Amino acid sequence: MRLLEGGVQQTRSGKAMGVLALALTFSLVTLTPLAALAEEPQHFLEFTEDSYKTALISGNFTASVTKDIPRVVFLHSHTLLSPTFVISTAKIYLLNETGDDSVFNESRVTYTGYLDTHHNEWNVTPLAFVSSTEAGECAVVKMSKLVSLYERLNDSGNPKVIDWANVTFQFMISERMANYTNAYGGYSVPGKISMRVNFTIQVLKPVPSKFMVIEQELKGGGKTNTFLLKESNAPPPDMLTQVEARVEDSLRLGNYTHKFNQMSGPMQDIYFAKEDRTIQAMFRFGSAPTNGTGPGARVIPMNSSFYTTGTSMILLQMYTLGDSTTFVAQDMSLGINEAGFIVKVKDWFERNLPMLMVVLGSLSLVITIPLLITIYRKHFWRKKPVEEETADKKL
Repeated sequence: MRLLEGGVQQTRSGKAMGVLALALTFSLVTLTPLAALAEEPQHFLEFTEDSYKTALISGNFTASVTKDIPRVVFLHSHTLLSPTFVISTAKIYLLNETGDDSVFNESRVTYTGYLDTHHNEWNVTPLAFVSSTEAGECAVVKMSKLVSLYERLNDSGNPKVIDWANVTFQFMISERMANYTNAYGGYSVPGKISMRVNFTIQVLKPVPSKFMVIEQELKGGGKTNTFLLKESNAPPPDMLTQVEARVEDSLRLGNYTHKFNQMSGPMQDIYFAKEDRTIQAMFRFGSAPTNGTGPGARVIPMNSSFYTTGTSMILLQMYTLGDSTTFVAQDMSLGINEAGFIVKVKDWFERNLPMLMVVLGSLSLVITIPLLITIYRKHFWRKKPVEEETADKKL
């Protein structure tokens, strides 16, 4: 009997140990992902990465850096049907002389370097987070590649100068506003709603050229197809030069580029705007490109020009190279203007009044016609028994 009781106790003890082991296993399986989740760092913005782009979502600002070409696609995150803004850097031109007005002239191009992935793939780093005392946490993406030169504007066949230069772009969004300086003064880049971009060109195989030109395409979506250029010290938007992307300048004869009258400040400003000159986004490029990144770097003289294609604006930044210039560094920034997305109720009603009249008219018909049919039916069925009764009396 005691042996039986001992066996039962051992069996119960074994079951208890089994239950305890199962509970411990379940706890480990359940708590391990929670522990890993707790250890995962929390950043000031959300992000996703795939084979085509790195997308950064920072409050009202969403910006995607593509991996096939130096390009940023950005928009206002929380505005329904927000227009999409695009800034891309497509080509590098070399030339020995310009036109009479010192603006870019396509017919004077001696070499062209193409920055798309069809000519050479980009090496893109995974998104990294770094800390700054002033700017807080910063999200950084870098891309670099060797660029070859093709003769004039022809990219068919083999390049004339293989691996001419190493080109590097860096894209950064900071948690807080950051301040910077160049030879012409100080400027700031707002946190979360702006992206700072800088690029460097390190020439590995110099060729005889007096000028280097960076071609960038600016494009606004929806009704934001107007550009406002700051060519005057007057406060915006009153004295900004208005440029319509819908105009195709290339249809004009001769050199169709326009001179961009640069200001004496540290940055040059271009605004994306709607037809009523409401500014929704901006692009700024530094007035003081340099021949290096250290304290001894010298400013490279620069002038700019532009033309429109019917859908976008092409910006051409021209750098004057010295005999020993083998390095060019340039700063830029882009971002949204949150005030440009605020719509007042009164303005919305005035803008959409015709549509509202149509909608209200349609709704009134939808409501009125069934109501009239119902009233008619009730009247008809009330009248019919009276007529039948009158007919019966006559008989």
